[in-house]
Amino acid sequence: MRITQMRTLSSPRDRNEILARLSKVQPNRKPHWGIMSAQGMICHLSDSFRASLGEKYTSPSTNLFKRTFLKW
Repeated sequence: MRITQMRTLSSPRDRNEILARLSKVQPNRKPHWGIMSAQGMICHLSDSFRASLGEKYTSPSTNLFKRTFLKW
């Protein structure tokens, strides 16, 4: 069993890897997985980072149905 260290944005190596991947995103390319456009992906990533930094409010994604029936 191989144990890998968790990646983090505080690591220069990990941060540079992410920046290199983002620099390859082009608006005219077709999605490789799913249907999200390049613009949608960048917006999605931006919202995720802003939420983790407390700059964007996110509501809990739960309700009675999810807590009971879907849990089974």
